[in-house]
Amino acid sequence: MVGLAYLPGGEPVSFCYRLALLKISMPRRLNARTLSLPLSKKSVTLPSPRLPTEMLDEIIQFALVLASGDLDYPGFAFIRSFTLASSSFRKIAFRRYLSSLTLNTLSQLDSTFRLLLSLEKVPVIGAFSWVRTVHAPSGILSAQPYASQLRFLTNLDELSINCNHEGFSTYQQRFKLICANLTSRSSITSLTTLTLTALPRIETNLLQRIAQSFPSVVNLYLSCTERLNFSHCWYCLEDSLTCTMHSPVPERYLEVQDLATAFANALKPLKNLTHLHLGVFLSHEDLVYSHMQHAPRYLGHPEIVSAPDECDVCADHAKDVRMDELAASLIIAQKIRALQTIGWSSFFGIGDSNWDTNGEKADGDDNDGRGAEVENTNSDIVGNDCKTKIWILRKNGRVRVRRVPW
Repeated sequence: MVGLAYLPGGEPVSFCYRLALLKISMPRRLNARTLSLPLSKKSVTLPSPRLPTEMLDEIIQFALVLASGDLDYPGFAFIRSFTLASSSFRKIAFRRYLSSLTLNTLSQLDSTFRLLLSLEKVPVIGAFSWVRTVHAPSGILSAQPYASQLRFLTNLDELSINCNHEGFSTYQQRFKLICANLTSRSSITSLTTLTLTALPRIETNLLQRIAQSFPSVVNLYLSCTERLNFSHCWYCLEDSLTCTMHSPVPERYLEVQDLATAFANALKPLKNLTHLHLGVFLSHEDLVYSHMQHAPRYLGHPEIVSAPDECDVCADHAKDVRMDELAASLIIAQKIRALQTIGWSSFFGIGDSNWDTNGEKADGDDNDGRGAEVENTNSDIVGNDCKTKIWILRKNGRVRVRRVPW
């Protein structure tokens, strides 16, 4: 064919030229090619949205608190729907539900401990570590075979024990058993709040055991006087008085200062103790019995006796008792350096912190605590809850106490 040039090998020039152009443009075409969209929406898989665990935890906690407002003791049905939603909901619901336990009967204790054991194979690192607060009578916590399982409560932060059914010969043994089981694995350093109510008496042996078993306690509340109820008949009141050492002075300690020194020495190892309540009366024991002789009767209920805080005759002792409470508080504050407040049971305490100051005392006073630096502006005002609270101030190397916050 005329006009066509051939390369060696017989290939025409025009074909080689076209082939070279094709090889050069092919990468450009491939790079410029866009990905095609799928033909069906069903083939698109998007990750499902997830709430952060912290936010989910707060939502479940809010729902549980809101729903349990009218329940004295919510059972498992209370959280059943949460446990069926998902594995995350289940774990958070159980952890929140089991963080605070109120065990009033053996059946509640049995079902709760069975649930805890079923949730994890290794209790010490499992569900038992979720329990932070326990409220129960002493007889329930010391009942066998459950008492030995208390050793798994390694993260316990608050323990409240009601000793109302204990006597002088049993309460120490019960509490000793509870302490031994709680600390059988190791000392519980997480416990910061301990409450023992309706005790038959408060003794130094009990205080020493608390200091030894729970060295990290910050808030300690011990009380005997819940056993006394002046709204009952004479005979019921007399029975409760004989079963309770409500006023250790002068039967157990000759003077208030002796009681304060003994209690302070027993609690001195508690380096973090900040708030202390000792529920005994610092008034003489004879005050209650003499009051029963002259107490006014309620109209229409002559068998019911009034309390000393409602008696004009007993009010004559108010000033001395209040000064003793300040003096005892000062002694304890001097020995327990972290202490900020101390409370006592009192027929003549102030029930409302809005009252004006009802007395103040500082260390270094050359008296017995009945005069210097004391204002007594409410000697005729009596608290209704049989308690008084005293605040402690440490400043310029001195310790001062009074009945209102500094």
